Amino acid sequence: MKKLILLIVIAITTSGCSNSDDPFEQYPQTHDITFDVSSSESRQSSIDFQILGGDIEKEFHSFSDDHLPLSRIYRNQKVNYQTGLLITYRDVSNVQVGVDFEPYTVTLTIRVDSEIVATNEFIVDESGLVDYVEYKFL
Repeated sequence: MKKLILLIVIAITTSGCSNSDDPFEQYPQTHDITFDVSSSESRQSSIDFQILGGDIEKEFHSFSDDHLPLSRIYRNQKVNYQTGLLITYRDVSNVQVGVDFEPYTVTLTIRVDSEIVATNEFIVDESGLVDYVEYKFL
């Protein structure tokens, strides 16, 4: 009886220590990564896309008053555990003194393969507003 109980305890302990739950075993992975920025109006803005982590460091920057909507696809990217994806949006509208700022809406979307993994829709109600969306592979 003692041997049976010992065998059961060993079996439970061994199965509890399985490495199958280790997130590192699932990486690296290969994915298509898409960054999208859309807006209800085209205003002067600064947009940054970043993929950072492990062996990958990709950055894209755009500054314009007519670059929206903006999309960038990175195909077959090899990502490691905790690789981060980030879109940063900065409004840099020139507003003249005495003129009211006209609010507009911006949507930031990150897709991994065809699945939306992070999105942020916000109202830009003042010049200089900064907002972002991020995703991390876990």
